Formats: sequence, structure tokens, C-alpha cells
Amino acid sequence: PGQQKRYTKSANLEALKALANKIGSAKLLETMAQFFRNELPAYEWPSRSGYSYSLIERTERGTPSYRVYVAIYVSESHPKEVQLVFNRRARQAAEESFKKFLSEHSKRFKDKSGHLETYVKSESDWNNLNKSIEPLLKDIIEGWKQRSQGEIISGNSISESE
Repeated sequence: PGQQKRYTKSANLEALKALANKIGSAKLLETMAQFFRNELPAYEWPSRSGYSYSLIERTERGTPSYRVYVAIYVSESHPKEVQLVFNRRARQAAEESFKKFLSEHSKRFKDKSGHLETYVKSESDWNNLNKSIEPLLKDIIEGWKQRSQGEIISGNSISESE
């Protein structure tokens, strides 16, 4: 019998690490992932090609749901690099901060349907960029908190310490 592909967290992580190793992006991917784990009180989910960082929101129906704000990806078409994506909702949560951020990094980021994307090419490239991302993440978190203020999400709230 043929083996079915499983998309569990552990299977995704295994596939992601294999891809990152194959294309020479493993160290940079892990460095960036560690940064987001430290700076963003978000739920990290590995896909077969990257990590997404989600914050909890209420859906249109009022049920709690994780929504992606930031993601990092690796791809065979960009060896030794990691793609960084700020989701549209991250921009909406910190509009003024993104305006300032883009005034410094406009040549680097491409706007794809409201999402901001760039490729990080090396550890030193990342070290230069992440200094200006730190304050941006703080403002995204503040904006997210303000948007979800007053909404008590029982059992699934994200604390600052996570």
C-alpha cells in the first residue's frame, strides 16, 4: 500500500529541517526562528517550508482562532536565503510603525497584496535587519492587544511570558 503524507507538526518540522539543510538555509532559518520565538508571544507552527507566527483573534463568528502575523520560509528557488513575510494584519496592527519602518527599508521589501516580503541573504544581513524589526514587533503586539482588548478568550489566551 502507498504511504500517505502526514502533515503533523513533527512531520512538518522534519520536512522543513531537511529542506533547509538541503538548500543551505538551516542555520539562518533557526537564527530567525529563535528571534521570533523570543520577541513575539505567538504560536509557532512549522509547515514543510517555514514557520508561521500566529496571535489569537476572534473570527467573524466570534470564535477564537489563531491568525498569522509573521512567517519565515525557505525555498529551493532561493538557496541559502530565508523569506520574511509580514502579513497584512501585522501592518494593520501597527500602521504608523510600518510607515516608519518602510521609510528605512522600502527598497528591500516588496508589497504583495498587502503582505510585505523580503529575502534575508545571510546572518549579517539578518543582524542588520532585526534591530529595526524589534520595535516593529512590539508595536504589532500593542496593536493586536488593542484590537482584541475587552475580548476574554477563555483557555486560549497568550500570556507575555510564553
